[in-house]
Amino acid sequence: MDFQSVLRKLRQHSQAPSVSIILDNPHPTIPNRALHGKLKNAIRTVEEELKKWDRSEKETVTTIKVRLHELLESHLWDTYAPAVAVFINASVEKIVHIPFPVQPKIIVDTSFEVRDILYAMNRLFHFYVLSIGWKNTRMWEGYGKYLTEMDVSDAPQGAEDYREPLNEIRLMADRGQYEENLMKKYIRDLVHYLDKTQRITHQIPFLIAGDPKFLSLFKAAFPYEELIVGELPNALDHIRNTRELQDIVQQKLDQMMETYENHLFADIQKYIDAQRYVTGLPAAWKVAHEGRGMILIVEKGYRQEGWASKTQPHILSIQPMKSPDYQHHEDAVDDLIEHFLDKGGRVYFASPSRMAAYQHILAITRY
Repeated sequence: MDFQSVLRKLRQHSQAPSVSIILDNPHPTIPNRALHGKLKNAIRTVEEELKKWDRSEKETVTTIKVRLHELLESHLWDTYAPAVAVFINASVEKIVHIPFPVQPKIIVDTSFEVRDILYAMNRLFHFYVLSIGWKNTRMWEGYGKYLTEMDVSDAPQGAEDYREPLNEIRLMADRGQYEENLMKKYIRDLVHYLDKTQRITHQIPFLIAGDPKFLSLFKAAFPYEELIVGELPNALDHIRNTRELQDIVQQKLDQMMETYENHLFADIQKYIDAQRYVTGLPAAWKVAHEGRGMILIVEKGYRQEGWASKTQPHILSIQPMKSPDYQHHEDAVDDLIEHFLDKGGRVYFASPSRMAAYQHILAITRY
């Protein structure tokens, strides 16, 4: 399950008390004594907060305390991720390694505190880096400049694994064709693996790395070539840590985002031609609350407060409304994004120059 899906699933488990501990990890090491110390202090804070629930939810409180101390002794906290979080209530226990920095928080409430993480995640360019070749398959997940290497040990590990030693001498006469067939078998199985593990989706782009022949064959086999937004001419077998790769990717990031944005707008042009779109925050808010939203594109960095009608929640004003019949939303854009995702819509972000013609927000409707 991908990172966003994990967070969204946690939001469905609202019950009291729900504990959320979100810690930053600015100097990651394994084992990590500093992070372990932060967790110990956080547990003390949580135990104080849980006293408020002792009378009404005594059994649950006891269970949560036991689970927290068990987690403290486990190795699940050891990570190179920039932040880490634990979410625990009576029915859920989840540790999440967050692949980008977030604000530390300790919250005990009736639901899990995942909104700020989702907010940060939705505003970072999300992509994969895939390295392919004869001997290794490696993959990283990127959020903006932050990269985390993924475990793909169950993926095909290189074209070399497809050699058949007994046939080597017989096939030497046409060695070039033989080696291309090995590459094709490897790439075929790798694409199947990516599809099976749901790492190929309609919205997460790829930066691919490998020698030109591998890249050419991969692009021919990949079902969504428009999601390939960048290439590196050599495999990344030599990369020892993510910081090395961050320097390489950073040089490509702006170009990757522009390429992806071009593909995105080319893909939705058919809906614009069919007049299946609205622009601006109030119109998109109405579409989202009516359940008609399919794709939402938001200008990067755009924030706007709003006032929603309590009796007709699909109506939003961006002009101040003093009437008690209206509820104030400090960041209506963030609330719109959340509602879109809750209804199964897809959300993307685009540059201000691209969004100038759409009043900061473009919503594609289902019909």
